[in-house]
Amino acid sequence: MLQIESTKYLLGVTIQGDYEDLYDLVDSIYGICGFDERPESPYYGTKNLLLGLCYEVRHAYQGSRKILTVENGMNEDILRWKEVEAPTANVYFSTNIFFPEAIFLAIALPEIYPFSKKYYGRHSKYKGKVYEPRSLARFYRDRANLEVLGAAIWQALAGVLGEKAVERLLEERSELEPEHYISYIIEYIKRCNMELIRTETKDRKAKLQDIAEKIMRKPESYDELEKRLTYWAEKYGRNIHQIHAKEEYPEEIEW
Repeated sequence: MLQIESTKYLLGVTIQGDYEDLYDLVDSIYGICGFDERPESPYYGTKNLLLGLCYEVRHAYQGSRKILTVENGMNEDILRWKEVEAPTANVYFSTNIFFPEAIFLAIALPEIYPFSKKYYGRHSKYKGKVYEPRSLARFYRDRANLEVLGAAIWQALAGVLGEKAVERLLEERSELEPEHYISYIIEYIKRCNMELIRTETKDRKAKLQDIAEKIMRKPESYDELEKRLTYWAEKYGRNIHQIHAKEEYPEEIEW
């Protein structure tokens, strides 16, 4: 089963599971993201961030990230009783993503499911084109896998902020207008990543609360960033989602 927990220094979350857990998550991400890769498509930024997570998870189960063993409940007594030979631990793969990205995905993903549903089934808008649509049953399976991801992120956040704080965030999430995150500027989430990196470890719990609230409410700092990116997008004839900050992450990150 997919497991998510906060990292030691509260910079992000560790996503871990066995090969099939992570493989199925990657497959479901591809299904939910669909085939529309145009920057002007709805939820382009959200899907791009989700595909970034997909990249990390795929490299994890391919062995490029951390590998660990986890006890599976098998012991010597059971082995003798059943007269079988079996491992007493399973191989798990894991990778890290930044907390602001995880929080954003947990908040925004439920909003894209109705849009993504158009990619599935016999009435899919893409039927008869390059890609054969997945069945409608696969949509419910893919959505369920991503709902598990979102639920596990909320649980990891509750482990840092407390159950009551996360409950208030979930209540606030339920009150948001439909399509609140359509055309969301993901560059703002990257700014939140940098903000968290620059925060001292002892202050990161409070900073995570602040970041979660800012992601939920689109504060003035979000509006200001959107205006600046819109200016440069118009200046260079690009889509706003194609404009990125020059600031780079540190080469070494203490998660």
